[in-house]
Amino acid sequence: MKKAITLRLRITLLVGIILALITAILTVFSIKSAQHYFAYPQLNKSIQINSSSLFSQEPDSSIISNNHDNTGLDSAISAIAITEAQEGFSTQSVAAMVFIIILGLCATYFIVGNALKPLTQLSLRIRDINEHNLNTKIEAKTSDDEMGSLTNSFNAMLERIKLSFENQKRFAANAAHELKTPLTTMKASLQVLKLDETPNSEDYKENLDAAEQSADRLIGIVNDLFLLSSHGKMELQDEISLFGLFEEIKQELGGVIQAKHIQFIMPTNDYFINGNKQLLQNAFFNIIENAIKYNKENGEVKVALNKLTGGKISISVTDTGTGITDECIPHIFEPFYRADKSRSQHIPGNGLGLSISKTIIEKHGGEILVKSIANSGTKVTVFFPYLY
Repeated sequence: MKKAITLRLRITLLVGIILALITAILTVFSIKSAQHYFAYPQLNKSIQINSSSLFSQEPDSSIISNNHDNTGLDSAISAIAITEAQEGFSTQSVAAMVFIIILGLCATYFIVGNALKPLTQLSLRIRDINEHNLNTKIEAKTSDDEMGSLTNSFNAMLERIKLSFENQKRFAANAAHELKTPLTTMKASLQVLKLDETPNSEDYKENLDAAEQSADRLIGIVNDLFLLSSHGKMELQDEISLFGLFEEIKQELGGVIQAKHIQFIMPTNDYFINGNKQLLQNAFFNIIENAIKYNKENGEVKVALNKLTGGKISISVTDTGTGITDECIPHIFEPFYRADKSRSQHIPGNGLGLSISKTIIEKHGGEILVKSIANSGTKVTVFFPYLY
């Protein structure tokens, strides 16, 4: 496996390429400029002097011959000297270019190394963090530069990862609690039949009924988990009357409403939205069922529809029940999460209702918010785009 080129070396090579291009251009430009402004004019001047000496009209022909020979010789020597100077200048310019490139590469490598030292130190500190020390925070020496911004971003990511691990642990604990009860009931029913040497038909019926109820509960939990984890496309083309939707939910929960003497207040207006009617009915059924289950005797549940700006409406379900404590509110949408009081067998459920409702609402482009005061009541508000 090839060893990856370090960031320090890559930056050095990139700067070296740019430096080589710039110095090469400057070197060529200086050589051409020297030829244009110094070498060529001097050579032309020598040629002109040599030419003019051939046509000079002096009375003494021997003197003319000597002057001509001396002038031609001086011109030739001058041309050779100029050519040699030009070649020397070009050689020195190329040598200086190579020296500058090498010096620039060494300086760049050193400077980049110092500049990247905080990043290297950050990488070493990050390497030591694992699932056992997610509470570790990396302190930024400065918060105004890129390194400070990177450190703060990493700390924020670390916090999100820690919350994700905590959610997984709570999910596992809550799931074990919910699955343990029906499995224990089923096992106990089978053990009762096994211990009884001569069970009668009534014993079989009683224990099989208990096992069947537990199996139904397990099936319900599995179906709810499947709905939660489903990421497939849903048909959202139904035109749904919200008033009609809540009227059907009210009728379905009529027995529970009457048993607890709950005053159920329906909205006086109506709006239409697009979506999957069966899924939305399931979502709002869970919300309203919770509002009834955790309400007090002779309590009240009120459903209200309000038009908002931006083509949206708010759907609020308000109850006068036991409410939710502040420390529980951040966790109520987690699968299997149930507050301590709700773990009582007097209030059935598996803690998946609000998780499913949130998933369905978000897949419809909506948003759900919960506000609650302990021992006073809870208000669940859902925001949806509406048709008319």
